Amino acid sequence: MTITKSSRRTAMDQLVEIAQQVRNSSYFVKRGAVNWASFPFDKVGRALSISIDTQSLLEESFDNATVSLEMFGRIEEVSGDIVEVGIDDAFMDQIIDDARTIIRSWLRSTNSDGDCCIFMRGKPQITEAHDTTLMIQGIVVIIEVKF
Repeated sequence: MTITKSSRRTAMDQLVEIAQQVRNSSYFVKRGAVNWASFPFDKVGRALSISIDTQSLLEESFDNATVSLEMFGRIEEVSGDIVEVGIDDAFMDQIIDDARTIIRSWLRSTNSDGDCCIFMRGKPQITEAHDTTLMIQGIVVIIEVKF
């Protein structure tokens, strides 16, 4: 028995594949939650977690979803002290650029028939996030899509 791959699953597989290729494959990419407190940023400098708002999967139209990308890296220490100024804007510019690249590539991706399979509903929401206790900085991107 052959199981047909849903449009949601196809789209999420494509998103993971695209994210893994960004910035010369420098991101650890996981479909699901990442434990940021124990993530080995000393071995992998950047990480990306991809999740779907599960409530949106229960709506009348199963082809709508809210997708979140959590993209984080380590806050560098200066002379053993936490950087007092907070977020490293050069790093933030890079991951925001990476998020744009991922989203644009994902929206151009096609299914096996060559048809576009993801449509964005509205504008992505991007929020900066950092935690000096965990020594991480990054962004959270929320995208409303239709598969």
